Amino acid sequence: MAVKTIIGKVFALHHQGVTAMGLHRCALIGSLLCSLLAINPCLATANRLVAGVVHGAPPYTWVGRNQQPQGIYVDLLRALKPSKDTQIDFRRSPHERRVQELILGDLDMALLLVMPGLLELPADTSQVIITEQPLLEIPFNYYSASRRQLVIDDLKGIDVYDILDRFQLGLVRSGPKKIHSQLHGRDNVVFFTSYISMVKSLLAGRIDLAVLNPLMADYWEKRLSADLKLQAPGIVLPVYAAFSIKALGPEAMTLCEEFWQRLVSLKQSGELKHVFTRYQYSQLVSHVAPRLAADGPACRVGMPRQEKTGP
Repeated sequence: MAVKTIIGKVFALHHQGVTAMGLHRCALIGSLLCSLLAINPCLATANRLVAGVVHGAPPYTWVGRNQQPQGIYVDLLRALKPSKDTQIDFRRSPHERRVQELILGDLDMALLLVMPGLLELPADTSQVIITEQPLLEIPFNYYSASRRQLVIDDLKGIDVYDILDRFQLGLVRSGPKKIHSQLHGRDNVVFFTSYISMVKSLLAGRIDLAVLNPLMADYWEKRLSADLKLQAPGIVLPVYAAFSIKALGPEAMTLCEEFWQRLVSLKQSGELKHVFTRYQYSQLVSHVAPRLAADGPACRVGMPRQEKTGP
């Protein structure tokens, strides 16, 4: 019996004139049930999940006119929920905080960036179930304002950080600190707190290049009536779904597998186009579950399995 059902019964009994002893017994049952739940006692229910996502990164997440989170991440997670009756409440927070809240059980699930040697989860990830493969792989590239006549050499075989030394480069400090480590201390790198301020600086000529995802570039072109030019490829960031064992208990593995199987079904059936009707589907679909054909289990405890890139 769900906690909210027991609470409802307490009020119903009170309305019917049940004795104080009867109310005490019902309240005691509710208290015992809460003590047995490993899911943030008395807060979470079987049909409600609290999900952590990045903040201020349209079109992936932003706050709409109704002050509710919306965007690609929001639409994707809602499409992957195990039941139509499941409600997902979204909490926007920085990456490091999402990881810690998962471990502590303050979040039921979250979307995380994980890359070996660059974006590592903490050593103690025994309280986290994570998908073996990324839900999305998001490319971030270098864009300029089209009216600027910038010439960037062929980057094949050349360190992109060296070749960009002569340009003022804009970057939003929205992810883990380690992702920016190779750019810290460089005089030509300008860090911003929001994408809109970075793109406006790009258009005003205060910086030469901005690091953006292609869908972000499309979004800001429409929002600001701008014209951006792709200048060079950057980095591809994998986004995984992670679930809290502390919050969900044994259901964490089950939910992870259900989310992944739902994603497999949507992609193989072509139904993803109905999930992303507000976005450029042709671009987005190539970012979703790009390694879907890989063998192996859907989820595991702690760090996801890393693909071998060498002999």
